[in-house]
Amino acid sequence: VALKDRLKNTLVLESGINDPMAIFLTIALTTLVDAGAPLTLSGIAGFLPDFAAQIGFGLVGGIGGGLILAELFNRAGMGKGLHAPMALVGAFFIFALTNLIGGSGFLAIYLCGLILADRLHQPTERIIHFHEGLQWLSQIALFLMLGLLVTPSALGATFWEAIAVAAILMLARQASGQIGKVALLHCAACGPFCCSSSWSLVVFMVCSMCGPSI
Repeated sequence: VALKDRLKNTLVLESGINDPMAIFLTIALTTLVDAGAPLTLSGIAGFLPDFAAQIGFGLVGGIGGGLILAELFNRAGMGKGLHAPMALVGAFFIFALTNLIGGSGFLAIYLCGLILADRLHQPTERIIHFHEGLQWLSQIALFLMLGLLVTPSALGATFWEAIAVAAILMLARQASGQIGKVALLHCAACGPFCCSSSWSLVVFMVCSMCGPSI
């Protein structure tokens, strides 16, 4: 699908900032449930220092790692065939190091990719195509493993409940949250006076963001 640059960049921005938040919230809420603690404001506030560390170290690790990795690529004079695997090795290293110091590895690797694409002197097509192939292989493996966990004979007992939960997550919770986020990003990008003229664009962006969350 051919997308306008502004729409494409906004979708990339949303996907990059959405994953670190979703992972942090999932871990925090799972920790509360496992501990049997009530879901209160004070309980949630106890995770704020960890959240600040995740975002702060993630920013430092991503920006610093991206700058170092780009400088290494530009100075090393490697063959074109080595760019993609070396980028993958660098990504693993930055992700792991950021996690070890308490930051968000997902945020760090997202920022590292942006900086690397911007500062590399060599063409990035080989790196992009290599990682797109790994992305598709990872998705295939993920859904294959999820499929192996399903017992077909047990699907009938929870079919309608699962459909209802999926509909709520897709149409109500996810869409309502994304509408406000997309409208804010849209207004920030083009100014408050053009917000009413491009709602079809906003709707398309919301649908694009809600799809992967099912």
